[in-house]
Amino acid sequence: MTNYRWRMIFFAAMFVFLIISLSMYGCGGDEEQTDMQDVQQEAQDAAQTVQESAGEQKDEVLGEAESALEKADEQIEELSAQIEDKWENMDAATREQANETLDALKEKRQALADEINDMKDSTADGFDEMKEGFWDGYESLKDSLDDAWQEIENI
Repeated sequence: MTNYRWRMIFFAAMFVFLIISLSMYGCGGDEEQTDMQDVQQEAQDAAQTVQESAGEQKDEVLGEAESALEKADEQIEELSAQIEDKWENMDAATREQANETLDALKEKRQALADEINDMKDSTADGFDEMKEGFWDGYESLKDSLDDAWQEIENI
């Protein structure tokens, strides 16, 4: 979720709070208790709506992250199959390099899976930072996969 969306949610919540505060300012007399309860209920409803919206957006981002990780898994599996197919044509040093490359890719992949789990447990405040960290890590994994594919094609 972009910072813009979070800001819009924040400003919407602040707007609702401002309207509620202004309506409280105009309250008076015997109706004040009932009006105050109505205002509190409206504030709770608005806060819940904002939380639900943020939760839905978090779920959407997590779904995209999990889908991206699945694609990376497929690429790693395909690369591993290519290495296996070319194994007989590799010398010992190339085999060792291929294994090291696969291990490094799997470590990066696992780190991203851990980040997804951390994002699931994160608060709204920390989610944006964690999301950015995940996508940066994913780009790094994609770059590493591209490099590995180029290496295996040259064998």
